Amino acid sequence: MDVTTDNQAEAIALFEKSLLDPGLEFIAFDLEMTGIGFSDAARTFRIYKTDTLEERYRKMKTVASNFGIIQFGVTLFSRSAGKSAGAAGAITARPFNCVVFPGADGADFVISPGAIKFLAKNHLDFGQWFNTGVQFVNRRGEEALRERMFPQPLPPPPDAEGSSSASAAAADVAPPKAKRERLMLTKEADVNFIASSMEGVKAFLATDPPPGQQHLFEPCNGFLRKALYEALEEAFPETSFDTEKVESSSYPRLAISLPLTGAALAAKEEAQAIEKQRRFDEKVGLRRVWTAMSRRCNGEDGAFAQVPVVGHNCLYDIMFMVHTFEQDLPHTYRGFKTLAHALFPLIVDTKYLTTHGSARDFFHSTALGDLFKAVSVETEKHPHLASIDYAKGFDGYRSGGDAFHEAGWDSYCTGVVFLRLCERSGLCTGTNGQIVLPPTSVNYLHIMQNYRILDFDTTRTDPATAFDPYNFRGGQSGLLLHVAWDESARVNNDLLKRAFGEAGEEAGLGPLSLNMYWLDKVQCLVELYTLGGEQQLSAAWPAMSRGIEKKHAEMQMGLQSAEAFAEAQRRASLAREAEAEVCGLGAAPGAGASPASSGSGPKSGVGGLASFLRPVAAFLGLAKQARGKEGEPSRKRKRPDE
Repeated sequence: MDVTTDNQAEAIALFEKSLLDPGLEFIAFDLEMTGIGFSDAARTFRIYKTDTLEERYRKMKTVASNFGIIQFGVTLFSRSAGKSAGAAGAITARPFNCVVFPGADGADFVISPGAIKFLAKNHLDFGQWFNTGVQFVNRRGEEALRERMFPQPLPPPPDAEGSSSASAAAADVAPPKAKRERLMLTKEADVNFIASSMEGVKAFLATDPPPGQQHLFEPCNGFLRKALYEALEEAFPETSFDTEKVESSSYPRLAISLPLTGAALAAKEEAQAIEKQRRFDEKVGLRRVWTAMSRRCNGEDGAFAQVPVVGHNCLYDIMFMVHTFEQDLPHTYRGFKTLAHALFPLIVDTKYLTTHGSARDFFHSTALGDLFKAVSVETEKHPHLASIDYAKGFDGYRSGGDAFHEAGWDSYCTGVVFLRLCERSGLCTGTNGQIVLPPTSVNYLHIMQNYRILDFDTTRTDPATAFDPYNFRGGQSGLLLHVAWDESARVNNDLLKRAFGEAGEEAGLGPLSLNMYWLDKVQCLVELYTLGGEQQLSAAWPAMSRGIEKKHAEMQMGLQSAEAFAEAQRRASLAREAEAEVCGLGAAPGAGASPASSGSGPKSGVGGLASFLRPVAAFLGLAKQARGKEGEPSRKRKRPDE
């Protein structure tokens, strides 16, 4: 269902009602944005695989604070009872595709030509965006609007101590208003306009109009409307009028009527209150969708439990939504993490599940479109899986297929992928097949072009019990190293495999298993495994490292434990932040530096890995050497995932 200015009142009301479905199991979301990067970005705004979480957040914060949202897709997935005991209940999907465009007084935003061209190629309707996009405000904007449209009367001042009730009552009497100086009309046309208008009022009153019947003056500017008010008070001092400003194609028109009384007055006031609430809701716009989602996910609506929100590679989506519908993004990553967790306590990233989680070995590609196609084929082979159908009135995507990169469709696909991943991983163990998520699947988010993951759960503070997302070798323990070389050297995967293989043979270790994760063209992380086990590998490693460095001295190849590398980069990151503070820049966005340009030599690199490696080392129980499971297997990815 498209949500535009043509149907926003009905569609948002339906969304709020649908959230109260007792069978609601999860909410999937997706965005289409005007861009996710600056084409001419300075070096300090480029992303590197060695960015710390704080550095990457600051860079992404700059993007999310400057670009805008085009579409906001949300799909609600509800489960009905199974037809038999133990059977999986049917799933009903309600996709909403909200078209987003700021109001007349909304903030400006940046547009990336590349992003717009990409969306145009995927058939995004820009005419719909410009003409029928729904406006929005953030939390502060809603509060200001509410205060302006629904002002609360000031409480009376407290009685002075010891004052009598008579003096208190006297104090409540408002002082007489000072007499205002009347407007002086100097133009003959203005004088004639007021005179003819008063004659029209006399003729109107001569007809003995019933209360509420309006008399309209001709359109005029604000100066003449003020003159009309003064003329009415002077010409008809004994008559009370209700006044209203009526919009017209040119200047507004002033309307007067005799006051209503009794039931008629009450009905008018009720109608005016309803209209004022309608205008308020219209201006608040899509923030209503955002706040309703947050309340439901927090379990605030009635007696419902919390439900998860599900996105795909969704860190940018969350940052854009927070900035657009909630508030300016916090200055620090920790502040953002705390805010996001308060808004949505249970966040699931299907990109994380398919790259680091329980489903990491199931798929060749983790792009959303490829994942959806893969699980769709699997569904045809396994008819026992829960059926998924659109609710009545939500079948606009029934033909599917060609709607990718429309936010509503992508949110639906994300939800379908999540459901099938849960079924495949054995997580649908609740009543009627409801999903029961383990802690290792919730609040971990994938971060593009980086080893780290983001843990949004503010309750997980003990590194020793943190889940290790990079344990892709089924629990085996290896040796994790940092390798660097001179930029003039020609180093590739084959050379590294040969160098480590020869060193392993000379040390009597036999065949070595090698995984590599490249940081840039002059450094990478290498993970070593041997059939002899980690003790044999650790004992032989000092001699192996000396042999490799000596044999490849012309490349200035240097090796060190990943823990030592991470500690050096942690100190470098702190130094950069301190330097920014001294220079008066604060925690400037993009405070990172180029990995290739930092450090004192080939054994140095950039981007603090300590925040990632230490929890892994603690998890594996390794004290002296950072032996863990980070990076990815040596298989290359053909293209960046969505």
